[in-house]
Amino acid sequence: MASVSWRGAVDVVEAAYAVDRDDDAWLRGVAESASRMLDAGPGVHALRVDLARHDMVHDPLLVGGSRAWQKAWRQNWWEPFLSSFDREQLRFALGFGTVSYSSHLWEAGARNISTYRELFERLGSSGWGHAFSRFTDKRADGKLFYPESLNILALDASQRGLAILANREELASSPPDAATLETWTRVAGHIAAAVRLRARLAGPGAPAAEAIVSPSGKVEHAEGDARSRVALAALRDAVRQVDRARTERVRDQREALSLWQALHAGRWSLMDVFERDGRRYYVARENRPAPPAQAHLSRFTERERQVVSLLALGRANKAIAYELGLSMSTVATLVRRAMRRSGAESSAQLAAWARAQLVPSRAS
Repeated sequence: MASVSWRGAVDVVEAAYAVDRDDDAWLRGVAESASRMLDAGPGVHALRVDLARHDMVHDPLLVGGSRAWQKAWRQNWWEPFLSSFDREQLRFALGFGTVSYSSHLWEAGARNISTYRELFERLGSSGWGHAFSRFTDKRADGKLFYPESLNILALDASQRGLAILANREELASSPPDAATLETWTRVAGHIAAAVRLRARLAGPGAPAAEAIVSPSGKVEHAEGDARSRVALAALRDAVRQVDRARTERVRDQREALSLWQALHAGRWSLMDVFERDGRRYYVARENRPAPPAQAHLSRFTERERQVVSLLALGRANKAIAYELGLSMSTVATLVRRAMRRSGAESSAQLAAWARAQLVPSRAS
């Protein structure tokens, strides 16, 4: 990932929490802020994802790039491949991780999923891009070219979210580096939290502002669970950290994201900075993940359901801790408890079991 200003990742997070924008303006704002970090020329696609729907992926928005590239992308990638993902292929893609290159995903899929390899062989023999043609000895000319993308999959435990695909002109020679993985996994956690909050604010029973806190940590208002001494102390500390991430020149964007957690005290999102009488405030809104109401999760506690649902989406324990605002030790304990309840012998086995339930087969 190219060197960028410390503001880069913070800009994407701020765009995600612009919850008062309509759907199209919000999607474009997130895509444009992400493109300033990711765009290598051909542009960035952003598309809404909802695994609970039959039409799981929605028509994408392109920021940057040319009309010719958009045409090539649709003909080589969107129409023959992405828009026609079956459930088995999607299940594998979800478990591959939050951040990945397309070519690496294709190669891993072709080794493990028969339908992947069949699809790639068919596309390659038809000449759909040299990346696909690696899976067959046949060659065809005259087809458009789609080489590569860096993909960020920002899905909430409810199976809704956003995918950001940064198009590339050359195939990746190695996996994303550690800094790229950490940065974009954390940004994805914020985007998923913002998607969840936007849905709640637009629906009945929208969450109220449980606390309003000044950047100095002074509590202007508190209600509900936010009134307890422990909660107020946690929110004061969180507000100071978020304000530092947003307004000071911290060393780099990784430090800024460490300060601004995706969820605070396992419950609140901090956002909606506004001015009143020339003063700024942070608003804390309840925003805990709500995993799908599926029978296979009924044996787990609420926290275990959250953790298991995120494991199913390819999250590592460290990413889950960041996204839920919990300690690593708490997440590890929850994973062990869920393993005992499910009979899984490892966290990987637990994730595979949960993923099979999360994305049922087409026949089910």
